[in-house]
This record gives sequence, C-alpha cells and structure tokens, in this order.
Amino acid sequence: MAQIGGIVASTLCARISRDQRDVPPPQATLNGRSLWVRTVAQDWAEERDRSPSRRRDAAVPPRIHWLLDSVTMSAASVRNGRLDVIAHNALGRALHAPMSDSPTTDKSGRPNSARYHFLDWDARGGHRRSAACRGRA
Repeated sequence: MAQIGGIVASTLCARISRDQRDVPPPQATLNGRSLWVRTVAQDWAEERDRSPSRRRDAAVPPRIHWLLDSVTMSAASVRNGRLDVIAHNALGRALHAPMSDSPTTDKSGRPNSARYHFLDWDARGGHRRSAACRGRA
C-alpha cells in the first residue's frame, strides 16, 4: 500500500494509527498486518495524486502575485510544503538567483531550497573552503 501510494511505510502506519480518514480500511489482516487489494490501493494513490496539496504545478493565485509585487523594500517569496520556491518578487528573484541557476532545480525550473542547501557545493561554501584548504598546504 505504501509503495503504491508513493510514501514510506512508517508514514502509512502513522496515518493509520492516527485514524486519518484518507486511508481506506484494510480488506484483511494477517499476523497483525493490514492488507489491501491492489485496486483499492491504486484508487487511493490516484486520489492522493489528484488532491490540490499534492500537485506540484498548482498555480499561484493572482492576489499572491499582487501581494508579492507590492512588497518593494524587501525580498519576498512563496514556498510550498516541499520547499520549492513557487513565486517571488523582484528582490526575492535577485536573492534566490544562485539557487535558480543551480543544477539542483527541478525539471520545470523551480528552485528548491532544501536541495540547494544540502546538495549544491556552492551553497555550502565549497569554494571558500577549498581555497582555505589550498592556502594551508
């Protein structure tokens, strides 16, 4: 069920233990393990993919763009739950330019602050550290 739904098994167990209504009831239980029919699991996974919170390409409402554009003296950006930067104003665009130009951006060109800070060498100060190490040698 977790594999078909695209989540980790511990996350599924936590949802079941919290009695969340989005997880369908199991069709059977064997040795204390919940079992679902594949079609039920696939229907659940499709429903999760259709939910607005799961869409990666959800459009930012025009009122949010208006709000961001009205902030002129500060950098402002909007991020989703996955830390993708989905909208920003002009100063935010300038501030996040290294992250936007990084190879860690996704296929649609959307920068992600978690990927950038943990996976990009430049974000971790790699050039400064390597120069400092060369100076000591």
